[in-house]
Amino acid sequence: MDLAGKSRIIHDTVDIGCYEYDGLIPAINFHYIALTATFVTLTWNSAARATGHQIRYRESNGQWGTAVAYVNPTSIGNLITGITYEFQIHRVNDDEHSGWSPTLRLMHTIRLERIKVYSGVIFEIC
Repeated sequence: MDLAGKSRIIHDTVDIGCYEYDGLIPAINFHYIALTATFVTLTWNSAARATGHQIRYRESNGQWGTAVAYVNPTSIGNLITGITYEFQIHRVNDDEHSGWSPTLRLMHTIRLERIKVYSGVIFEIC
C-alpha cells in the first residue's frame, strides 16, 4: 500500500510509482528583504506542516551558532560592516525537523558619500 492507502499491486505487476516523501522539506525561497548598517531582515516560504522555523548563522567559514526559533519575516541584528555572513533555515514541527536549506551568503558592506549612507549587499546561494 502507498501512503494514500491505495494498493500498488495491479494484476501481476507492482507499481512502485514515485517516491512519496512525507517528511518536512527545507524552507524555500529563503532570501533577505532589507539590510541596514546593523541588521538584515530575512523571509522565506512556509509549509503547511511546519509549526516553526529555526535559523542559524555565522561569519563566513566560522562555527554555526545555535539555531534559534524565528517568525517570518525576521530581523537579525548586531551585524558588522565588511563581514560576510552565512545563514541557513530549517522547518520544524512537534516531532521532526527538515534538513538545512542551502546557505544564503551576505557580504555586509556600507559606503559613505557626503552625508548620505548607503547600505549594500553581495549575496549568493550555495
